[in-house]
Amino acid sequence: MLTLVFIILGSFLLVLQTSLFTSLPGWIGNPDLLFLLVIFLAARMANFRGFFLVLILGLLMDIFSGITPGLFPVLYGALFLVIKFLSRQIIFDEPAHQPALAAISYLVCHSAIYLYLLAASRDIDLSWSWHDILLAMLIQAVLALPLFQFFNYLQKPFSADRDRLWLPHRHKPGNRFVR
Repeated sequence: MLTLVFIILGSFLLVLQTSLFTSLPGWIGNPDLLFLLVIFLAARMANFRGFFLVLILGLLMDIFSGITPGLFPVLYGALFLVIKFLSRQIIFDEPAHQPALAAISYLVCHSAIYLYLLAASRDIDLSWSWHDILLAMLIQAVLALPLFQFFNYLQKPFSADRDRLWLPHRHKPGNRFVR
């Protein structure tokens, strides 16, 4: 159930950022909400389920982007694996780490996309604008805390550790002979 909820949420965020946010003026910037969902999944989800969700969201991003097929699933999968590897040393659940994680991950991923496109296609004129990248990093850092709180709030009712989703929990005594 949680997997389906995050796939639907990721699809909604992708449609929102590709339809509504592209019409915003350039000086405001374009937030990448799907990228923040990918970072949340890498930081908070279990290994198999999170990796599966990240690959599905990467495929959705590939459909909407129209760049090289397979670029975003590989990129999001690699980001997932790096964050899982680094989470053994650094606690990413702390709210103080989430904006920095979002900004640095955004810079690394867009640098990788730029370098890949620069090496793969010689006929495309690519330009690297530090102003646009820094603005996008700032937007990602600012939106990281409220969106991570929203994703965490959304994850709680659908988590697998709850026995009954819609029924109230009945408290049982520790000793089965006591009533």
